[in-house]
Amino acid sequence: MNKNNRTYSLEIVQQPQRARMCGFGDKDRRNITPAPVLKLVAKTKEGRIVTGDALCRQAFMVNADLWLEDEVTERNLVLISSIASTKSPTRAFTYMSEPHASVDHGDHGGERGYVTDPTPIQFAPPRTSVITFPYQNHGSWAQREYNSQQYPIKIEPDQQVDRGGRRYEGSGRGPIDEYEFYHYGEPSDWENLSTPNLVGQTTVGGQSAPDLDGRTTHIWFAFNMLSIRTEGVFKLRFTLCDVMQMKGPPSTMDTKDATNVTSGKNEREEDSFSDDDVAVHSLRFKRKKIDAKEAAQGQAGGVSVNGTAGTVPGAGAGAGGKGSGLYLDTIRRYMLDFDFEKVCSVSLSNLNVYACLVCGKYFQGRGTTSHAYFHSLHENHHVYINLNTLKIYILPDSYEVTDSSLDDIKYVLDPRFTHAQVKALDKNSTQSFDLNRKPYIPGFIGLNNIKANDYVNVVIQVLAHIPHIRDFFMLQKFDDKSELVKRFGTLVRKIWNPSAFKGQVSPHELLQEISNASNRQFKLTEQSDPLAFLSWFLNTLHKDLGGTRKKDSSIIYSSFQGELSIETQPIDPKAVKGADLMFNSDNAITKTKSPFLFLALELPPPPLFHDELEKNIIPQIPLTTILSKYDGKTLQESVADLKKFQITRLPNYIILHIKRFSKNSFAKEKNPTIVTFPIKNLSMAEFVANPEKEKVLGLQYDLLANITHEGDPSVPGTTSYKVHLQHRAKEQWYQIQDLFVEEINAQMIFLSESYIQVWERKTPN
Repeated sequence: MNKNNRTYSLEIVQQPQRARMCGFGDKDRRNITPAPVLKLVAKTKEGRIVTGDALCRQAFMVNADLWLEDEVTERNLVLISSIASTKSPTRAFTYMSEPHASVDHGDHGGERGYVTDPTPIQFAPPRTSVITFPYQNHGSWAQREYNSQQYPIKIEPDQQVDRGGRRYEGSGRGPIDEYEFYHYGEPSDWENLSTPNLVGQTTVGGQSAPDLDGRTTHIWFAFNMLSIRTEGVFKLRFTLCDVMQMKGPPSTMDTKDATNVTSGKNEREEDSFSDDDVAVHSLRFKRKKIDAKEAAQGQAGGVSVNGTAGTVPGAGAGAGGKGSGLYLDTIRRYMLDFDFEKVCSVSLSNLNVYACLVCGKYFQGRGTTSHAYFHSLHENHHVYINLNTLKIYILPDSYEVTDSSLDDIKYVLDPRFTHAQVKALDKNSTQSFDLNRKPYIPGFIGLNNIKANDYVNVVIQVLAHIPHIRDFFMLQKFDDKSELVKRFGTLVRKIWNPSAFKGQVSPHELLQEISNASNRQFKLTEQSDPLAFLSWFLNTLHKDLGGTRKKDSSIIYSSFQGELSIETQPIDPKAVKGADLMFNSDNAITKTKSPFLFLALELPPPPLFHDELEKNIIPQIPLTTILSKYDGKTLQESVADLKKFQITRLPNYIILHIKRFSKNSFAKEKNPTIVTFPIKNLSMAEFVANPEKEKVLGLQYDLLANITHEGDPSVPGTTSYKVHLQHRAKEQWYQIQDLFVEEINAQMIFLSESYIQVWERKTPN
């Protein structure tokens, strides 16, 4: 094309290669991949390239139409009669015949608005053999013969036009109906009815964008919405037009080089055929695993995909890179949430579930009758990930995509850590950022409270920060274990994920399994006791991990199990009432050893009356005082026995339960006594039967986690639980309540009403 002493041509920088037969439904679309991308090349007479900055004032458009690979026969129309009779996708279709072997350029007397040069119809509506005219004409356009190089005829009011043996008068017709239909042949001959074969956005406007070098700007044209209805091997022809120069009917800037379409290949400079043939397969072609690199082959040049310099506007992933033509540009990471239970949103089935990476919904299967398949057709969402295998597929074509740009999605769905990464967790103080660039600290993120599951949240937070438990569930694979073990391990890894899409995690999936495994004893909709849940959860994990009664038979027992020596003697009925409790040397004393997972500590009853100075409004007691229950000297009275307790073997982690709640005939009561304790170096020497033996492993403990209770248990809906955890690398304590994470001074921790504490054993230097 020549204009203003410049030569214009089209360079196809991304060649189309394949497509799937889209069918004839109104919503059927199977886009050609990779999407064709063209670049406008403008040169001066001296051969100097004119950049896109100097062309922005001109409005360029490119039209695409369909031809056979011989570049001689066009295939823009397919007969409707062949569609109706075609029952098999492999049966040949009948295309619109060409009734004229040559083109009559015609002379219209220089009428204004006419194009006398033979120019193909680029911007007219799709050519069909059914022409619709309004019954009252105020000037319109009528299509010429099929395959004509000329544009539709301008019809003025009261003008008569010969249309293949039928005449149409521009006005003066009676209103038989709102529209009347005219056919080239006899009205009863419906065999020639046709529909467009190339559907979609066949005409696109140019947009200015820099090239890959980031220095040169060009005009780009991207066709990312083209589909082909029939099976075969085709080529696309692209024709360049300058719409700023159009007067009357649309025309190209220069038509002097146009040749008859029926005589052979069009040689005009503004026309370009795709170099590669577009192979269109029927629905029965053999499914094939296509690597994204393979899909990107055949591209000349290439454009970045991530929206930075060099991106072709509107081309998306089809504009180059590994995700070319695979709809990867439609993925919306901010819509993805893999924390919910993996069940189909339609059938509620948990078998073979896929997540749509466009809207985030879960659907079952990917076969032609599956919910995911129908969702891809109805919503035009094409990228899905199998929630079990982590494989990503394009639907409805059902081929797998392997692309490293999708690894972040797989990592969010199922984070995995190496031994080196796990070892560095307590040494790393670096913040991470979510998709919205909001900072968060891996390991110290909130858990969503769906309704009343805060009692579960605090227990999960504690277990996820016990190094032995955390490291085990982050490194091991549990393919042969129970669903409860799998979901807990996944949740622990998500809590410590440094590449999360959002700075919070929902325990919904684990909560559902907890409810099922406990026979609905612990539900996410009803408040419960975190100690009761912790006891059930640890014992269930121990059993599901293959643990037995033996010591160290699972990670649960090796971390929390200790041993107590218990001396028991029945209460002497002859003892003086009110006398000090003590063992009677005349009676037998029963000695037993019993393993334990946590130690229960009783609080003294609060005073009924307060003194004048109000010192005892909130009573306080040291932790070592209530631990004296296990010194082997203090007697504990039960219903009919006297008992002494002493620790014979200390565990690596001691769980202390401070008993605050009691029940009477009317309501549940809470003891508000504050327990004071050191943050570090709690000595257990006076509570151990053989301190010298235990000294080798360590007799001192540091506080690891502290669960507190707030509210009145007698008033439903007022209770809540919080947990205090320490960031080891920063030596900073955090208070976490559901989604709220905030720093707290270590000196303020003991002021809360502690309910459950976890202490970590210090190994001697």
